[in-house]
Amino acid sequence: MKDILKKYVDNFPIQTSFDNGEPRLLLVSVDVKDCTTAVTFDSYQKFKSPIVKDKEVRKDTNEADEDGQWFSEYGDENNKHIVFHNGIDLDQLLASCLFPFALGHTTMKDEISKTLRTYWDGAFLSNTPLRELIQHHKDFWLSYFDEKGIKYDTRGIEKGIDKYYHYHLQIPNWKD
Repeated sequence: MKDILKKYVDNFPIQTSFDNGEPRLLLVSVDVKDCTTAVTFDSYQKFKSPIVKDKEVRKDTNEADEDGQWFSEYGDENNKHIVFHNGIDLDQLLASCLFPFALGHTTMKDEISKTLRTYWDGAFLSNTPLRELIQHHKDFWLSYFDEKGIKYDTRGIEKGIDKYYHYHLQIPNWKD
């Protein structure tokens, strides 16, 4: 599947930015070894590095980490996982749509446990994972407001900035 996509689709990775007026793509997967929380892959960069037990988590690599702000953080306080990626690439796309009987599942290194994790379609946790997408969207905006020094009320908006918080949800219907 990955080889076919590489042959016909050449615009990966998908890295978009709100500041550039670009749309956002969120994909949901599930970690086969964890199966308790959704793994959301985002085409928007994060504003801050992940922090676990008061320490910044960095990608375990010898290369310069210029793209280290694309990561997925999931799990609870006792079982947290962080995987770095480079926007939405073929691995994240396949992680969000492959079922167990498929070949070539996405594996990514968890930077906390230093183990390889395998990912399946997010439908194994929640079909359709709207709650996970809406929560990830809310978390992004709270982080964005904090980074930009924007004050917000309990609803997450302030007069004059409500244009930031809107989103369009599209669910394709594949039935004929």
